[in-house]
Amino acid sequence: MHFRIQTDEMNYGLGMVIRAISARPVKQVYDGVLIETMDDGLVLTCTDGEISIKAQVSAIIEEDGCALLPAKLFAEMMRKQPVGEVDVKVDDRMRAMIRSHGSNTSMACMSAEDFPDIRDVMGWLRLSQREKRRLMRVLWEER
Repeated sequence: MHFRIQTDEMNYGLGMVIRAISARPVKQVYDGVLIETMDDGLVLTCTDGEISIKAQVSAIIEEDGCALLPAKLFAEMMRKQPVGEVDVKVDDRMRAMIRSHGSNTSMACMSAEDFPDIRDVMGWLRLSQREKRRLMRVLWEER
């Protein structure tokens, strides 16, 4: 995987998805941000196993692929980058090379295959007031 992106675009997307990460992740993969390439950009995904958040950001895709990076570390590193373009390339050894304004950084990736399959929810669920009350009672009793 290889892409180029503006730091403000990546920071915007990471700022949205990183909210899904728990302070104490149950699994190591829940501490990562899954980055997947699309035709016109990237899809960023974070989850804590119950809540998942996805964001699409614009990027120039040089080579398709996906990678699972440590979310908090990657977000902190991106926040510290000067405004401008960042070049990110993930090699076969699961190492992300991040280049920006003359600085080079590498970061170990986690196995993207271990990240859970997150399905998009489409459509709406309509419930009557009675059904909502009953559902709330059931959920409250499970606590």
